[in-house]
Amino acid sequence: MTSSTVLKNCEKSKVSASNTRYPKRAAFEFYPTPPEAVRALLSVERFDGSIWEPACGDGAISKVLIEAGYQVVSTDLIDRGYGQGGQNFLKSTKPLAKNIITNPPYGTHGL
Repeated sequence: MTSSTVLKNCEKSKVSASNTRYPKRAAFEFYPTPPEAVRALLSVERFDGSIWEPACGDGAISKVLIEAGYQVVSTDLIDRGYGQGGQNFLKSTKPLAKNIITNPPYGTHGL
């Protein structure tokens, strides 16, 4: 992903890539979920129907869910080259799938 893509997404979603309040935190609080965490979830839970991953990042969770045979809708506020970027799930009025599985960022991103 190019810096111009990030800049466009920042402008579109009114967020800042810089993290001046907590400078040691990753930009946009991007910390991909390890695949083993998703596999651990799937070892104790089953989901009926499609799954929406609304903070998909680089697809870490979505890819494991797809490998497990689930139909997954992947979106994110930031376009990281996987799923559909520019989607703020906190402002969504209806879910895009029957189930939601995500590990969202916990920062405010200047919102």
